[in-house]
Amino acid sequence: MKHTAPEQLTPVVLGKAVIAYLSLCLAGCADVGPGIPSTIEAQVQSSVPAEDGELRLLSSAAWFPTANGFAYHEGSPHARLGLLAITAASVCFLQPDGTSSQFKLVYRSLIGDLSEAKIDSFGLGRRLVLSDSARRIETFELLDSAGTGIDRKTTARAAAILKAGTRTWTQQ
Repeated sequence: MKHTAPEQLTPVVLGKAVIAYLSLCLAGCADVGPGIPSTIEAQVQSSVPAEDGELRLLSSAAWFPTANGFAYHEGSPHARLGLLAITAASVCFLQPDGTSSQFKLVYRSLIGDLSEAKIDSFGLGRRLVLSDSARRIETFELLDSAGTGIDRKTTARAAAILKAGTRTWTQQ
């Protein structure tokens, strides 16, 4: 008799689980923005350092750590699904904390530390690309309220918010 290993938690399986979790969290709540309920907004605000100020933008997003827009190279990271939050002082990426109904902060950069912010385009796709003075590059794809498509308007709004705080602004 042949034994098989249990199903591995691949990035695709994990991504589907995160989308399902976020969909359940977002269902049945009053909206305060494009698809983000006030209960989620409050949980995210409590997960971000108080000195960063109030939320200016909150969106479902895919984060491509260390990726430069749509450029693909061997070893490019897989997307991590969660929420992109822009406050008065920072850009943060949060993911659901599997042990509670809270969110954990997995990426944070002060807006003043960003050296460049740009929108990278490929066909109808848009990605927000941020780089800092240490030459680290992070890419975010802001998603619609269903978490299934690119939200071009919210991407443009995020870019406009960050434009004032960064040293260089470009749109490709």
